[in-house]
Amino acid sequence: MTTGNENDRRESVVRDAYDAQSASWAAHDPRDSWDYNLSKMQTDQLLLRHGLSRGGSLLNIGCSFPLDEITNAWKVSRWVSIDINENVIQVARDVTDRELSPEYAGRVEYEVADVTDLPYADGEFDVVTAFSTLDHLPTEEARRMALSEMARVLKSSGSMVVTAPNRWNLPYTIWSRRAQRKGDADFGYEYEFSPMELARLLRGVGLTPRLFASTLGNTLPVKLKPTALLQKALRWIPTYLGKRMGYLAVKG
Repeated sequence: MTTGNENDRRESVVRDAYDAQSASWAAHDPRDSWDYNLSKMQTDQLLLRHGLSRGGSLLNIGCSFPLDEITNAWKVSRWVSIDINENVIQVARDVTDRELSPEYAGRVEYEVADVTDLPYADGEFDVVTAFSTLDHLPTEEARRMALSEMARVLKSSGSMVVTAPNRWNLPYTIWSRRAQRKGDADFGYEYEFSPMELARLLRGVGLTPRLFASTLGNTLPVKLKPTALLQKALRWIPTYLGKRMGYLAVKG
């Protein structure tokens, strides 16, 4: 059980880390990083592709560099990105206005807000996303509150996409925790979820996980004969060990 001082420290190191990241975006565009882009395509973009309907509304929790906004603004009628860090919001807004046409930039809204107390109406959005964001919340209670709020503002039958670092990927987990202890982690603090834990939390707020994906593959339905169960197991088991993973879940 963490203390209040430890929770405050975690929040502070995350804020400082993302202040530093946002300040560096002009000189170091994360789109130049092949592993960052590959990870996004294997998890975030794959899951979002199956959950996003053209012309719908979307709430994105934790914007960071606005790659998702720039990539998907043309598909939606309204895209709202929130972050608790004012500096991140301002830089993300500047990047979006610079890179998108006025038509598409006008569909993207940036707001400073707390995911554990969202300023939106029940069922306001068709899709809610959180790409490697919930893992930066300092406590289990905060993570549960965040998912509860995300489910509240999601429409009935709407889609939620949540991705996070995977505790079952032991090399990454060991590296991450060591970097956090040493103060070398460029994300400040993160909590690693297991695939089963994240699925359980989603079910706990009334969502049904429909699709799992990780940086080692995805579990899109595949028709296999009963005699091919071993082939199926060999295909799926490694998937649950990917460094980043997540779910597409449906409300109701």
